[in-house]
Amino acid sequence: IRRNGVWIPTSIKRMCGSKPTANQILHRAMRYAIEPQIAEFKAANRLDMIAPCPVSGDYLGPDAQVDHEIPFHVLADCYIGKNSGISCFYSTVEKNYVVEQPDRAKWQRFHLKHAKLRWLSKEANKTAHLNFQKNN
Repeated sequence: IRRNGVWIPTSIKRMCGSKPTANQILHRAMRYAIEPQIAEFKAANRLDMIAPCPVSGDYLGPDAQVDHEIPFHVLADCYIGKNSGISCFYSTVEKNYVVEQPDRAKWQRFHLKHAKLRWLSKEANKTAHLNFQKNN
């Protein structure tokens, strides 16, 4: 939703009164923490729109997206399982949920070590995590 020129992330579920779970909020904070790594990947691996998508075989296209070969939620849950007591808070400055230190830095190092990022076509990125679950 855009209100007074400000983008407000939401969903139909939220608009109907559903509240996110603590795990969903933590995952959101963990995603936010690794945004600089995604930006670094994009800078180091410029998108070749006519390259084949590793999942669908079609062209990546201009709307290709960065994807985790091991799905993000699998990496996040693995980290959470090995590190109890992770907490996050909503930052009014950053306008997002933020993982508290020292877990933020530890999670960023874990992600940097274990994540395998790649470009996927927008369509393939919608279902790539399903293929991972079938194969593992």
